[in-house]
Amino acid sequence: MSLYVLYINESSFSLFQCYGIFKMEENDMAKHVDDRPRFRKIVDLAGFYKFESSEAPKQVKAISKGRVSAKLQNFLLDNLPELEAEKKPEFKLGVKDIKLGARIFRKTNIPCICDKYVLELIRGVHKHFDLLTRFPEPCNLDGDRREPTKRIKKSVPLLKYKLFGCTVEDLKKGRTRYRAATLMDTVSVHYTVTRSKDSKLLLDTNTLGDPVQFRVGRGEVIRALDLGICGNDLNFMS
Repeated sequence: MSLYVLYINESSFSLFQCYGIFKMEENDMAKHVDDRPRFRKIVDLAGFYKFESSEAPKQVKAISKGRVSAKLQNFLLDNLPELEAEKKPEFKLGVKDIKLGARIFRKTNIPCICDKYVLELIRGVHKHFDLLTRFPEPCNLDGDRREPTKRIKKSVPLLKYKLFGCTVEDLKKGRTRYRAATLMDTVSVHYTVTRSKDSKLLLDTNTLGDPVQFRVGRGEVIRALDLGICGNDLNFMS
């Protein structure tokens, strides 16, 4: 059984997948929550939606009254595992308010839970929110850490690293005087999609005309592009 935790603040919806929670003793949970590196190992960002400035008051008001807005409903359905008809869900959604959980279940059939473990996890997410909602440092696939580059120079090392379950690999050295794209930047790019096993070309946006424009981290494009577009200029981590 997988566990996800919903965290809502004044500016965003966030969804986190949690690992190994049900095997922990209560004291172990508290130790993980209070220790940033340990907490990062048991919680992973699974979905993020930042409110537009005009919609933030409406979303906050709806949540404060325990209502499930259409935005929240779509966010959960888009980022949680798909529910299959006549099959018991293999995950639960942890929420801070059991009444909100009941309303979510009525609207979406997503099973919700609110217990001491979930409340501890939400406390940890609140405490380490800045760490959990930014991309991790790049690393080799063997786990060795690389120092983040302070600025893109004429020649930068090619990196290959894991990012939220995806493998991101630089295939060509870049040269630019601009910083790399980060979360919530609007970018305009051409891209290709190929099948890894035989390198068959599935999509090339150059044949469609104008570049594709999207905001990084909003889930407006496929996840691999959302993650890979950030490159290896990690100023956003400082």
